[in-house]
Amino acid sequence: VFDPAAGTWSLVADHRGQTYYDPASGEASTCALGVEPPEGWPDTPPPAGMVGPTWDGAQWVGNLALAKEQKQAALLDTVQRFIQYKPDGRIRYDGDLKMNLINAALVATMQQQAPPAAYVSVSQWIAAVQAEYFTLKAAVAAAADEAALAAVDISSERLEGLYGVEGTSLPDPDKSTADLIGPQ
Repeated sequence: VFDPAAGTWSLVADHRGQTYYDPASGEASTCALGVEPPEGWPDTPPPAGMVGPTWDGAQWVGNLALAKEQKQAALLDTVQRFIQYKPDGRIRYDGDLKMNLINAALVATMQQQAPPAAYVSVSQWIAAVQAEYFTLKAAVAAAADEAALAAVDISSERLEGLYGVEGTSLPDPDKSTADLIGPQ
């Protein structure tokens, strides 16, 4: 490379186009002519999907605490969407039905009667789904490494298989407000 200010030629390393990765974040950076890669920056990218990667000098290491936090948030979102919507996007249980469930229980209690069967079946179903949420939440928290964390299935397909209308654990009773309070 010629340095016009000094009027001299010099040899420089040519790392043009080579990609190196920030050891603190895993973000890629491409070198230009005459620019040495930063000391300690590996030329191996972090594994796809790794959460919070850092380079320990020999390999990429994920941030297990951050990965657990993200999976906990995804679990809550999945369970909330599962309770509210069926797989085809139709509403399963909305806010009105939840309020009517509470109302039906209060009316039955005030009249010293058993709550409606629809209330009982929906309440049992919601309690079972909530119990599954807490079981999965505990499994996420207990995961000792990324492989164990990845093995915790928090998918809506899993929930649907257990608690959907044709669920194997406790099928969705598939009730509506009309089932609770009768036709209006």
